[in-house]
Amino acid sequence: MVNKFSIAELRAGLEAVAEEYDKRGGEPLNVVIVGGAAAVFNFSFYPEANDIDYLPEKSSPLLEECIAAAGARLDFREGWMNEQSSYLQEKYAAGDRENFFSGSIPLPIKSERIFFRAQGLEWYLAIKLRAFRRYRHDATDILGLMLEKRSQGQEITAKYLEGCYNKFYGMARTPITEATEFLATLDDCPDLEKLRQLYFLEERYQQKIYDKFTLFLLNKVDKEVWKEIVRYHFRFWTSAEDIRKTFEEFDIKAGERAIKNVADCIFPFVYKLSAEEFLAEPVENLLMRQHKKISRRL
Repeated sequence: MVNKFSIAELRAGLEAVAEEYDKRGGEPLNVVIVGGAAAVFNFSFYPEANDIDYLPEKSSPLLEECIAAAGARLDFREGWMNEQSSYLQEKYAAGDRENFFSGSIPLPIKSERIFFRAQGLEWYLAIKLRAFRRYRHDATDILGLMLEKRSQGQEITAKYLEGCYNKFYGMARTPITEATEFLATLDDCPDLEKLRQLYFLEERYQQKIYDKFTLFLLNKVDKEVWKEIVRYHFRFWTSAEDIRKTFEEFDIKAGERAIKNVADCIFPFVYKLSAEEFLAEPVENLLMRQHKKISRRL
């Protein structure tokens, strides 16, 4: 059974879906592939995806049937292709339908009725900033893409990233604090590869913290409340007071020490070095210092 998907497997999956859709006479439908699968199609730094997230022009029960049939035929695991319109489309596309398709690239999947596109460079970067999370690989994905484009002669700067964000979300939608802090680290950054390695280490740390926090919450609230806290509260906390307010809102019993422990674990430590120190210090030394700092907090 296939659990991770290479570009060949992603293409085979979409071709099987298109075959099923054509065979069943579905009405013409545009579908945009987003997230990791789009990165696999468009960028070499991203070799495989966990699944295929997609945004349909409109919801289609027939398409869902075709996805299930194609997955069974190819022995793909359940959930290999997931509609994201209930959350992603509202957040990323509904406010700008023109950019919804202008920010995507046609995929060479033959079909008379269903037309697949993949999220393009600017839209991919904009979404990464919009959904920026330390416990995922948003920072290292952006840095990996910056390094890939640099090798091709194209420089992606913090200003370019801000421009991508503003194109899709407008000046009124300020990026969340984590994304703003990340953009600030890119100003005058002398070594993107060294920075990528340090961010990768922090992302592993933050994933462990996220997992611990999930266990902590699931011992106190049901799964739906947990989803609400993680999606709309956890990512936007900036102080222990924010944590306290959330706990009070959901009637989670926790003393001051517990709140302080959560705050100490969750809030990011920033590896601040001058440009001179950053360049002079071997990456092995930086990683060791970062690792020691992480180990003391886990």
